Amino acid sequence: MDIFSIAGISYYLTKETYIKVTNKKEPYFQGKSYFAICPCCGNPIQIINLFREEYEENITKRRRLHARHIPRSILGIAEYNEEKYHSCELHNPVAFDLKKIGNNSRKNEELKELIEKNKKKIIYAIKAITSFYFKNERLEKIINSFLENKNYCYTYINRFNIPYVILYTEKSINIYGQILNIDNELGQEIYSSIERKSDFFTINEEKKILKREDVSFFSKIFLMIHEHRVSNGKQTVSLKIFEEGNNKENIILERTITMTEFIYKLGEKND
Repeated sequence: MDIFSIAGISYYLTKETYIKVTNKKEPYFQGKSYFAICPCCGNPIQIINLFREEYEENITKRRRLHARHIPRSILGIAEYNEEKYHSCELHNPVAFDLKKIGNNSRKNEELKELIEKNKKKIIYAIKAITSFYFKNERLEKIINSFLENKNYCYTYINRFNIPYVILYTEKSINIYGQILNIDNELGQEIYSSIERKSDFFTINEEKKILKREDVSFFSKIFLMIHEHRVSNGKQTVSLKIFEEGNNKENIILERTITMTEFIYKLGEKND
């Protein structure tokens, strides 16, 4: 996982943040082992590769900084609870399924309230996931539609995967006229793919998607998120860029994205 909790407060896992909130003291620093608490189930977790990429997970082969559950009690950290561990949404995620509705009304209302109070953060997360600078008003409409359709009731949604679920349940998004963020690997790949593979569109100097000058017929270009997969604790979704025009469809890019966790709070509105 990419988040951790200390004293009831959840944080995104970076070396700097972990060192700052733990002050490099026991019980979090124990020799060459580093511990924290799972924000979901409250069990102990171990911070892996805090100072260098020295440990490779047997199953996932990850070598980057991350946290994983440790199935035993850690003195001063937390008592291990096996039942909570096996039901933990971070340890045991559920594949997205548009057919399964949860009947836990308390959980549903909590998720609804969480989304309503964190719209700005969710908007920022959607922009980061897709690498597009969508207008806030447009993404807020998508979030409001998600709430109105009660999509927060699906069994697979939890407070850590909200932006992905919103994108997954949303129809394909028309990205014509949108500005692309190329300051990351995904943005650069989308830029390169449109320039090389699109028959109808190009990207100008402002990184805005526009129709090619030689295209006179009606055409559209879309982004969609689909195919959520869970494998050995790793979650991914597929991002697809495609275009339609002149009675044909052309896939410009299909890429797998590794999901990360997001932190949202009920205490402060849109903080």
